[in-house]
Amino acid sequence: MNIATLYVHGADINLDHLTELLGSTGTSRWKVGDPMHRGKLHRCSGIAFDLADSDTPRNLVDEVRRCLSCWHAAGISLALLNLNGELSIGITVGGGAQFTAHVEFSAVDMLTISSIGIALSIAAYPTSDEANEFDA
Repeated sequence: MNIATLYVHGADINLDHLTELLGSTGTSRWKVGDPMHRGKLHRCSGIAFDLADSDTPRNLVDEVRRCLSCWHAAGISLALLNLNGELSIGITVGGGAQFTAHVEFSAVDMLTISSIGIALSIAAYPTSDEANEFDA
C-alpha cells in the first residue's frame, strides 16, 4: 500500500477560499475544537485531500505529480492564502510484493511542492505477507 494525503490547515475562511479555487471540498474536513482520536481536539481547522492510493511507489509519485501540477497551474499558493500544507506519503515495506521501496521526487517536483507551500513527510510502515492475508 502506498498512499499520499495532503493536509491543509488554517482559518476556516481561508480554507473556504481554497475549496472555491479548487472546486473541491477535499476528502474530509474538520474545524478547530472538533474531536480527534483518544480524546484530543483539533487545534486548528483543516482539510484532507487524498491524492493517491497506489500499488507501487512509482505510480504514487506519478499520481501526486499530476495533482500538484494542477494546483501549480492554477496558481495555488498556500502561503498567499495564509494556510499551511503537508504532503504525507506512506509506504509499506516488508511484504513479498514490496520488501523494500523508495519514493523519488525530482528537483522539478520539489520546486512545485515548494512553490505551493507544502511541507513533505515520508514514512515507511512495516508489513508482512501474513498481515496482508487478513486484509484480503
